[in-house]
Amino acid sequence: MTTDAMPTPLRWSMDGPHLQPLQGEALADLHARTLEMITSGKELHATLNVVALGIEDLMPGKRCAILLLDDTGPVLRCGAAPNVSAPWRRWIDDLVPGPMSGGCGTAVHLGEPVISYDVADDPKFRGGFRSAALDEGIRACWSTPVVSGDGTILGTFAIYGSEPAFPQPNDVALVTQCTDLTAAVITNHKLHQKLSLSEERFRRAFDSNVVGMAILDEAGTCIRVNDTLCQLTSSPERHILGQPVQELFTDDSREPFAKQLSYIGERLADGAQLDGRLRTAGGGWIPAHLSISGLWTADRELTGFCLHVLNISERLAAERAREEQLEAEVARRTAEEASRAKSVFLSGMTHEVQTPMAVIVGFSELLETLDLDEERRQSAYRKIGEAAKHVISLVDDVLDIAKIEAGVIALQDEDIDLSEEVAGIVEMLEPVARDREVSLRYAPIHPSIRMHADRRRVREVLLNIVSNAIKYNRFGGFVDIEVVDGPVNEGVLIRISDEGPGLPTDADDQLFEPFNRLGVEVTGVQGSGLGLPLSRALMEAMGGSVRLRGRPRCGVVVDINFPPSSRVG
Repeated sequence: MTTDAMPTPLRWSMDGPHLQPLQGEALADLHARTLEMITSGKELHATLNVVALGIEDLMPGKRCAILLLDDTGPVLRCGAAPNVSAPWRRWIDDLVPGPMSGGCGTAVHLGEPVISYDVADDPKFRGGFRSAALDEGIRACWSTPVVSGDGTILGTFAIYGSEPAFPQPNDVALVTQCTDLTAAVITNHKLHQKLSLSEERFRRAFDSNVVGMAILDEAGTCIRVNDTLCQLTSSPERHILGQPVQELFTDDSREPFAKQLSYIGERLADGAQLDGRLRTAGGGWIPAHLSISGLWTADRELTGFCLHVLNISERLAAERAREEQLEAEVARRTAEEASRAKSVFLSGMTHEVQTPMAVIVGFSELLETLDLDEERRQSAYRKIGEAAKHVISLVDDVLDIAKIEAGVIALQDEDIDLSEEVAGIVEMLEPVARDREVSLRYAPIHPSIRMHADRRRVREVLLNIVSNAIKYNRFGGFVDIEVVDGPVNEGVLIRISDEGPGLPTDADDQLFEPFNRLGVEVTGVQGSGLGLPLSRALMEAMGGSVRLRGRPRCGVVVDINFPPSSRVG
C-alpha cells in the first residue's frame, strides 16, 4: 500500500470483520440487489451505480467513483460516479495510469491500494489535476485496484473524503467487500460480453452458412436448422424441427447415420463423417457429405450433436466428368499406341519376310531361266526350302502370339521331367554353342522335378532363350543354366545367364516388343525379334512368367518361372 507523508495510516488489510451489524445487513442487501441485476442482464454502468450509491449510504460524507481499465489500452474510463460533478468526471475519464496519476492512476500502475491522506499535499496529484480535485471538494482519496480471480486488474474503486483522513477498520472492511463485489460485476459483464459475442458469431455462422446445418439433441432430434438445409431438403423449417434427423435421409442412409451417432456417444468421439443421400420434396434425393460433431460439456457429457450437410452433386458430376475424360484419353492413347504397334509390327513383319521371299523368288528365277547342273539345282532347292521354312516359322510365331493374346491357344499338358527337358535342349544346342566357342554349363539336379505342362511349349521357350544366350554371347563366353527347386508350395525357377555385351540401360522391356532387336540386326546375327515376346506370352499362358535383367557389359539374366500349380508330387 502507498500513502503520502502524513501520520501513520491504518494497514490496508482485514484480520477479521469490522462491520457494524446494521452495516452488515445493508451490505448483504447491496450484494443481493447487485446479484439480481447481474442475473437479469442489467447494463454494467447501472449495476456499478447501485454499488457506488450503496457504499456511499454505508459511508456517510464519502463519495465513490469506480473506474474501469479499457480493454483496448492502458486508459481508465469512468464506470460509475453518481455524485461527482461533470468537470471532475471529465478529469477522471481517459486517465492514463502512472506513478503520478492521482490515486486511481497510481493504484492501477502499482497494482496495490493507494491512500492519499490529503490531496493538497500529495505529490501524486499535480498541477491542474490537484486543482480540479480540490475544486471538487476532494481532500482524501482512497483507491483500491479491482482485481479479477486470475489476478487481472479490471479498474479501481475510489472513495473520496471532504477532509484529510485515513480509512478506519470499518472503512477498510466496507471498501474490501465492495471492491470484491465490483470485481464480480465487471467479470460477469465481460463473460457475458464474450458469451454474447460468441453466440452472435455462431448465429451468423449458422444462419448464413452455405453448408446445411442442424443442431440435434442427445436423442438425435432436430432442434435448430439453418436456411441452407431447408433449401437442400425443399422443406420449411417447421416440418424439420422436432423430427428425428434420420427422417432427412433415404432408407439406405439412415442406418449408417444412426451408427455414427451411437459411435460418437459410446466412444466419446469428437465426430464422424460419411456420405449419404438427403431426401428432397417429391420423393427425390441428392448426394451429400455428412459431418457430425458431438456437443460436450466441460465434464465430457454429451448434450447433442451438430450436423453439417454438404451437397456433393457438383463434385460427383465433376469427378464423373474427369473419369470419363480420363477414360476417353486412355482409350485415345491406347488406340494410338495400338495403331503405332500395328504399324511397327507390319513394318517388322515385312522386313523379316522380305529376305526369305527374295531368296525364294531369286532361286526360282534361276531355276526357270538357267540350265543348272544337278548339284546347283539341288542347292537352289535347299535354299528355297530353308527360306520357306523361315517364313512358315515367322507366320507360326505370329499366329501363336495372336492366339495367346486372344486367349484361344490350346495347351496340351502332360507330366514331364523338367531336368530331362533342360538337358535335351542343352544337347540340341551344343553344336551351335561349339561353333561360337561358347560353353554351355548345366548340372542336372537330383531328384528330378516333375511338372504338369505342355512339353512342346516348354521346349520352345527354353530353345528360344538358350539360343539367344548363345547367339548374342561373346566368342569364348559361357551360358549358365540353373534349375532352382523351392518348397512344394512354391514354383520352380530356371535361370539362364550369359557373358554377352548386356543391354542398354532401361532396355529390358523393349526386348519383349515383337521385331525389336535393339539394333543388333546390323551385326549379321540371325533372328526375327519374335523369340522373347513369344516365350513370355507362352509362359504367361501356362501361369508362369519370364523376367529379364541386363546392363551394359554385364551380360543378361533371364528367369523362367513355373507356377506352384504345375508341380507334380
